Amino acid sequence: MSKAKWQELNQQYHSGFFGTNANVDDPKWVQRLENQKDAIVKLATLKILSKDKPWVDWGAGDGKLSDLVLKDAGMSLLKYDKYVGKGTLGFLSYKELKAQKYSFVITTSVFEHVRSIEP
Repeated sequence: MSKAKWQELNQQYHSGFFGTNANVDDPKWVQRLENQKDAIVKLATLKILSKDKPWVDWGAGDGKLSDLVLKDAGMSLLKYDKYVGKGTLGFLSYKELKAQKYSFVITTSVFEHVRSIEP
């Protein structure tokens, strides 16, 4: 499958549930994000996660995890997604992503984007 076709397939699939609280293929999706948010907040509160540098959700999808962290804990988790966030308000561009270092990078639900094990 070509890279363009793969990107189109990913976009079609994800657009079916992004911006909602339901995913028929992953009914516990939002609960998993809530659990991840709780873990991030607890680790930060215990000072296990440093806040010296920004945090980023690499492969943020529609940004729901970042939004939960901000809404429920007032903590900023920047958003980057090569496929979904491009040109979207509130998402880092690739150039912005590469321009800084991070104290914490989380990446979840990105396995479906991996086309091969080759670098």
